[in-house]
Amino acid sequence: MNKKIYGEVSVADMANRREARVRRQDELIAAFGLPLVSFTLNIAGPVKNSGLIEFGFYIGLNDIINRLGGFAHLEIENSKTGCEALIAVDFDADLLKQSMVEIEEGTALGRWYDIDVLTTNGCKLSRPYPRRCMICGELASICARSRAHSVQELQECTWNAFADAMADMLAELACSALYDEVHLTPKPGLVDERNSGANADMDITTFEKSINAIRPYYSEMARFAAHHGNDLKELMKRLQMIGVEAEYAMLDITGGVNTHRGAIYTLGLLISAYAIMIASNDEYSERDVVENVTYIAAKLSKYQIIDDALESNGAIVRKAYGVYGAREQAAAGFPIVKTVISCYEEYLKLDYPNPWAAALLAAMETLDDNNALRRGGAIGAEFVKRRAGELRRLGCGLTDDELMRFDEELIELNISCGGAADTLAAAMLLNKLKMYLAYDPASCRM
Repeated sequence: MNKKIYGEVSVADMANRREARVRRQDELIAAFGLPLVSFTLNIAGPVKNSGLIEFGFYIGLNDIINRLGGFAHLEIENSKTGCEALIAVDFDADLLKQSMVEIEEGTALGRWYDIDVLTTNGCKLSRPYPRRCMICGELASICARSRAHSVQELQECTWNAFADAMADMLAELACSALYDEVHLTPKPGLVDERNSGANADMDITTFEKSINAIRPYYSEMARFAAHHGNDLKELMKRLQMIGVEAEYAMLDITGGVNTHRGAIYTLGLLISAYAIMIASNDEYSERDVVENVTYIAAKLSKYQIIDDALESNGAIVRKAYGVYGAREQAAAGFPIVKTVISCYEEYLKLDYPNPWAAALLAAMETLDDNNALRRGGAIGAEFVKRRAGELRRLGCGLTDDELMRFDEELIELNISCGGAADTLAAAMLLNKLKMYLAYDPASCRM
């Protein structure tokens, strides 16, 4: 993440920044000869930037970039005076303005967006109709003149709206990670686009239905975490309750098939930790995103309430074989998830065509997978680890044919490594979270 840039600013600071932005707009129009989109936020009060405001800015930037489809130039300014983006676009200025107004009027944070469109002669195009107040819906100009709302009211409204939007986006990112995981092909022993692996009771459609069913529960987790991150004990209690509700929704839509119980826990914990980090504005802002999120998640997981009277299949396996599960991995700061991310980054640098598949092998090689132990016993689980290690050591010589052969072997043994799949999804999610506030324009998209 960025170094802390938050704090109060003066009227003079804002005026100087506005002048600098106008100069830069003129320079970009001269350089590219194209219409320019200028994106800023309307934030009341002396504090114009925070973790939550910055995240909301990137939600808006993501919306703008997806609408544009492409651009000639993008630059971002991020300082105490706020977040800004200038985008040169080869597009008709009038149509561009229409599209930007649709974002301002039709998205959750649109009333906080100030999206100007400048023509090639530097003229700023006007809106076809006036803006509405973010609190009461009255004309914004009338509320401003009459001071209808206090700065505190405006700040509270802003914080709540941005927290809600962040929670919804985190749910989208979590579901996007689950979608990417199930569609990754080939995945030995697991459901993918080729087959159901060693899982006769589920297929890719089952997983997609399950993802859609648990989406609102992820949003609820992140929203509660943003509001209650200062009380981890109470937060974890509430997260467990939401997790149980998500499991019921999953089982209902899948006809009783457990597709995402582990993912509900692991990904829910990670997005809740991220929500705490963004909403807190404290020392977390100085640290690496992955280390941040896993550190907070580890602290949070230690408040989990365990009912010894209720023993899941995973708990029985862990007791029988003396191995750790998802809760222990969380409390340790997700070390195997970090190993998977490192493997992915290593293969990405090597231009390997399927780096997440290689990363999955890292999870299968290092994780004591409860599903593998339950289905294959100690011998079967050891085979999974040994075989995954052999394939991973092939490096860029690893082929889909090798992965499909491993898939056939696991199907024959009736072994499916669901824990490794959850670990992979967690790594995919952390990678998305790490990239979301990055300055590379391509990373603004999910």
